[in-house]
Amino acid sequence: VVPSLPPLPPPSPPVFPPMPRPPPLPPRPPLLPGTVFAAAEAELRNHIDEAIAEKRSVSVLLEPGAHIKLSRLLECDSNIKVIIFSSDERATLDGQGKSGLFRLRGGCSLTLR
Repeated sequence: VVPSLPPLPPPSPPVFPPMPRPPPLPPRPPLLPGTVFAAAEAELRNHIDEAIAEKRSVSVLLEPGAHIKLSRLLECDSNIKVIIFSSDERATLDGQGKSGLFRLRGGCSLTLR
């Protein structure tokens, strides 16, 4: 008579290594004087309002992938230049179905790139 062996334990579930961390974001590009970053509507408005108060032009670089929903008109009533641009095609100024999102007076010029 052959002695019986104890039953084998059930197989263990596979152990997977932890997920690797995503790569770090690339560094922001160097800014030209007068250029600021914005990733949200409040930041965009604040930069424009400060430029108007200080009577200086401003270039606003939208963060890559930014989706800025405009809740009301962007207004400029000073003789300054406002440039809003993105380093890639994924940044969006969203008018949420509205038109006439910019009111420019007093010699203000706006460039969107």
